[in-house]
Parts: sequence; structure tokens; C-alpha cells
Amino acid sequence: MGLNKLKITSSILLASFSLGFGFTLTSCSDNGFYLANFESYMAPKLMTSLKSEYDNLNFRYYGTNEDLERSFVRNYDVAVPSSYLMAKFASSGKLVKLDWSKFNIKDSTGKIISNADEALKLFDPTAQTILTSIYDINGDGKIDKKDDNLLNYGVPYFLQDFIVGYKGEKLQKFAKNNENRWTDVINYFGKNSGRSKTYKKIAMIDDYRTVYSIPRLIETESSGSPNVNPNAGPKGEDVVTINNFVNTYGILSSNFTESNTFLLNSDSNFILNDFADPKGASVGIMYNGDLLYAIQGGDNGSEEQLFDENNVHFIRPKNTLIALDMLVINKNSKFQNEAYDIIKKIALEGLSKDEDITNTDDEDSYIYGPMVNFDYVQYTSPLEKITEYVLGKKETNPKTKQLNNKDESENKIQSTYFSYLLEEGYSEEFVKLCQEIYRIGLYNSTENPTQPEKHNLIEKDLSELNKSNMFYAYNKIRAKL
Repeated sequence: MGLNKLKITSSILLASFSLGFGFTLTSCSDNGFYLANFESYMAPKLMTSLKSEYDNLNFRYYGTNEDLERSFVRNYDVAVPSSYLMAKFASSGKLVKLDWSKFNIKDSTGKIISNADEALKLFDPTAQTILTSIYDINGDGKIDKKDDNLLNYGVPYFLQDFIVGYKGEKLQKFAKNNENRWTDVINYFGKNSGRSKTYKKIAMIDDYRTVYSIPRLIETESSGSPNVNPNAGPKGEDVVTINNFVNTYGILSSNFTESNTFLLNSDSNFILNDFADPKGASVGIMYNGDLLYAIQGGDNGSEEQLFDENNVHFIRPKNTLIALDMLVINKNSKFQNEAYDIIKKIALEGLSKDEDITNTDDEDSYIYGPMVNFDYVQYTSPLEKITEYVLGKKETNPKTKQLNNKDESENKIQSTYFSYLLEEGYSEEFVKLCQEIYRIGLYNSTENPTQPEKHNLIEKDLSELNKSNMFYAYNKIRAKL
């Protein structure tokens, strides 16, 4: 019973204040509560509801984690950093250490969840793996010498991974997802992309750090230790030169013989909407939630069904960039109790033992914030309850390698989230395609017991010099894409 979202940024409150502008009035100098987020990353309906309940609530936007890092301490009460930046904030004393009892969530026994370890069971196995990898994400040990659980300092918002969507006939050589290497994927599309070839244009986000993950994985996966990060830490002790970064980026560009094969744009909405256009890009390299939205028509979707399981497909390389974004509270905030309430409404409402997160009102709209938000964003939810609803079953337990309840073959399509597509004329096979795009199975694979170190597929913090060198190297190679 999902409702198609429209990621129209003009409909979002105060969007004109986005992308790194400073503010003379901040949470430190007035009575306003400032919640900062990436653009188009929260349901307008949820934002309106929050705004009506909290008169002092204001929304602000930033374009990258680096923008947030510069602005967080002075300007925002609550923000949504990626896990590596969240770990950096926590280790430098910028965040409130969470008291989980304030969220008032009852576990399966009816007991109030009181700490991060008890809260871990609320989240799916992929999220749990990232949440308990803070040593490796942060790069310089535990935050306060004893905590190794990100839930001590933040609440998971959405998961995402970097995958490839393509139009036309299904490529049988890539039919088995989670078994393909970026090396083979880029090699194939390099040979078959360009104005005179099968795939005319490849749409991809224009972000130097995200793009770097592809050639870096190609560079490292043959060694058995795939990594999206350079061999450098956040302290600047290992400097990667511009030429070294150019060489890595060159692994990607050298596969494409025709220039201007890539359509690059820093706005992920632009990329997904171009791919959603039947006359647009033939291939899209994007986050899974963006692809999921694109194959349903994107912002410009019409009543005409543009895609089905026969003309659009995806490839999820077995080693690929993965991200977990988190809601955090600024330690300097004057509104910490309000912050707890708002975070619960956004990310934790409907999780108690006696609550059904899929409940709807008389107009068939979801009533709990996490479902309202997921219904719009459609990125992979870190919440176990929502993932069960989307997939129709519990995910594989990574320790036992077994399903927690019924086998996948018993999945009831009609009672899952994407069943609304059936009412719009889509087939059950298309619904299954959407479920597979949603599913981030990186840490649930039973076919790959010797998986790489999980944290190597999550971006880590870099020194300012290495960020600068990476940026300049990308701009040198960008024209060749």
C-alpha cells in the first residue's frame, strides 16, 4: 500500500538554504531547533508533521559530508552524517552519548530498551555489522576506550549500496548478483558503451569520493582484499599523491575509448530521472534506492508503465561501496529532549512490542514516521521490521547462515510493501525485481563464506590533504569519462 513519492525539492521547506551556506542565526544563538540533512532525503509529509508539532523546528540542507563537517558544531542540533563522519564526531566529543531509555521502546519481552547493546536487535544484520565496526570505521580505536557500538552516539537512518542499472535485454553473464566483480562490469560496459555502441550513455553521480570507489575496488579486489579507501588514514600520516590518485581513477577512464560516454551530475535526482527517461541514459551507476525510484518512473513518472522485468535489470557487484547514514545530536544543543523526541518520530516510532509499524489511517496512509519516510525515500531501511515487510521474511542471520523464519519461496508478494505496484499493473516479477534492488545482502551471503573485511567497503575519513589530492586528481581525469 505504498504511495509513490515525488522527490521534488521545491516542495520541501526552506530548500533555498541548502548546500553549505552559513547562518547568522544558529541553534547556539537563538531559540530555533535546526535539523540538517541531505536534500530530498526526508518525506515532505513527515517534515510538515514535525514542523506542526515543534514550532521552533527548522530544516537545513548540505550537499556532502564535508559540508556538514564544517557546519555541524555551530549550526545544527541534529544532523544526518554517514557512519564514518559520525564516528569522527563521536571520537572528538561533538555528540551526545545516547540514553536509549529516553526513546521509550519496548523489546519483545515488554522491557524498555535502555542501552545501545539492547537496541542492536532493532536493526537488520547488515546494519548491525556496520554499527559494531566502529574501530575500523573510525581508524583510531574505540570512542571512549570502551564503546564499540555506533548506537551509543547515533540512530540509523538509511542504508545504501552502489549498483548498476541497465536497459534492454538481460545480460546472462551478469545474471547472478553478488557474484560479479567491478572489474568485469566496467570492462564489459567499457567495450559496449558510446555513441556508436549498444549503450549510448552512462549516467553517474558526479562525486569524486563515490566515483573513486569503483576503480579502487578494481585495483584491490584481485588481491582478495577489496577496499573502497586509499591506503591512508585520517591523521595524514600516509599521504597519497595526486599522481597516485590519477592512476587509480585512470583504471576507470581507460576502459572507455569514447569521450563523453558518461553523463555526470552532482544531483542524484538528475541522474535517476535521466535513467528513468526511456530516451535517457542506457546505464545508470547509482545508489540502490535511486535505481529503485528510477525504474518506477522517477519524478516525471506517468501513468504509462515505462519499465518491466524484461527491459530493465541491475547488477550488484559482490564487493561494492556501502553507506549507513545516522541521526546524531550535537553535544552543544540546548534542545536535547526535543532532539530525542524528533529522532524517535523520524526513525524509531512503531518499533515497540505492541506496535505494528505498517499500520495505516483511514486514508490508507502510514501513521508511523519510519514508514512514512521510507515510503518516500525508498532507500534500504536499517530497521528489521521494515525489511521484513518489504521482503516478506526475516533476513539471514549472518552467524547461523539460516533464515529466522519461513523460506524465501514462501514469500507472500501480496502482503509485502511493493504490492501496491500490482494494483498499478506491474507483474509479480517486477515486484521481485524491486525487492532484490532493495535488498543489501552484502553481509548475508552464504555463497561467499570468505568475505572481505566488511569495513573496507565503507568510506573512512581522510586527511584534508588526501581529500584535496583526490579532488584534483578526479578533475584531471573527469574529462576523459
